[in-house]
Amino acid sequence: MKISASEACLAATYAFYAGLDRFEKDQVLAVVSSDAQWTRQQKVHQGIQAISAILDSRPTHMKTAHVVCNPTVEQLTEETAVVRYFLLIAASDANLPAPAGKLFSVRDGQNDLKIEDGEWKISRIATELCFDFAG
Repeated sequence: MKISASEACLAATYAFYAGLDRFEKDQVLAVVSSDAQWTRQQKVHQGIQAISAILDSRPTHMKTAHVVCNPTVEQLTEETAVVRYFLLIAASDANLPAPAGKLFSVRDGQNDLKIEDGEWKISRIATELCFDFAG
């Protein structure tokens, strides 16, 4: 069954965050373009090698949940699209007894996507803080 371009763009966005939370590096890298740009913690990381390095540096004792909410596909053309969403981020230190997790933040997110090798890939990931619950 063939899925629509909008569904493919949403699937790439969901797969990125699911792979991030599950420490599934291959899944994350499979949905980003070779020249992808990820703005994370106010720093721009350019290229798949930079994104791979971020994934390698994530502390494995931290459990996270990045929940994509209210996604919309905008500016869809045959080769590009924009996915806008809110991102709820919860985190927990796996070394602490449950339930140690808490809501960390709510962010306003945007993923730019493009066709690369015949598939929708995320070319830019950026989020902006809406609410901070960490402090």
